[in-house]
Amino acid sequence: MPSTLTKLIPKQKHSFRFDKENHVYYDVNNMILKSVSQHIKDHEPDIDFHALALNKAGGDIEDAVKLRSEWNKKRDTALDFGIAIDKAVEKYLLTGEEVDYLMFKRKPYQSRFYRELEYVKSELADEIVTQMPFIDPCAQIGGTPDIVFFQKARWNVADIKTGKDRLVMQESFNHKGHRFKPPYNQLPYCTLAKYAIQLSIYANLIYENGNAVNFDNMKIFHVRHCGSIETIDVPYLNEVDRYFLPF
Repeated sequence: MPSTLTKLIPKQKHSFRFDKENHVYYDVNNMILKSVSQHIKDHEPDIDFHALALNKAGGDIEDAVKLRSEWNKKRDTALDFGIAIDKAVEKYLLTGEEVDYLMFKRKPYQSRFYRELEYVKSELADEIVTQMPFIDPCAQIGGTPDIVFFQKARWNVADIKTGKDRLVMQESFNHKGHRFKPPYNQLPYCTLAKYAIQLSIYANLIYENGNAVNFDNMKIFHVRHCGSIETIDVPYLNEVDRYFLPF
């Protein structure tokens, strides 16, 4: 079986340009396509976070402002951690090289992360492609899966996620009672449901570019702050089909 160095990669039948720095996709006519991230954001429920903070602060406006600030700081820290982990995973899967320093609070956490990442690598395949963008100009959407790997004559989609807690398909306290907008309104507004939408669209993008895809083997590799990596099977959502039906 050929190794990654032989450049076994999924087919791309559409010409496009991807501005990686700004995460913008352009079709052959230089028209901007919607990213998968923006598509999901457009279908998220309208939540009044100020009202949530005010309620949690017992009606105290000053405390609510402080709470919103704390939430924003946690979000920014989580984003920085996620970006660092993405780069570390990509480098290790392709070269076997480790990054000297990651944002784990303790050194043993980083050691654990690389031990478990080696196991993940062994479970994937010899043919691993990372950060490869795809578009579908008819559906007017573009996306870049973290990992695409080749097993049993089909391409499989996986994504790297980070977080402090385990991932479960349930509504968080702040989002209780909210659901995504149609056609995803059967899904609770929660993290794992969001990931299911994301990977389902990635799988469709790869398929619509003329590749054989295993829709039953989508995975999230969830890196927790203690360095452990959970492998989570993600269900394919038929709701995304309507965006690709004409093709």
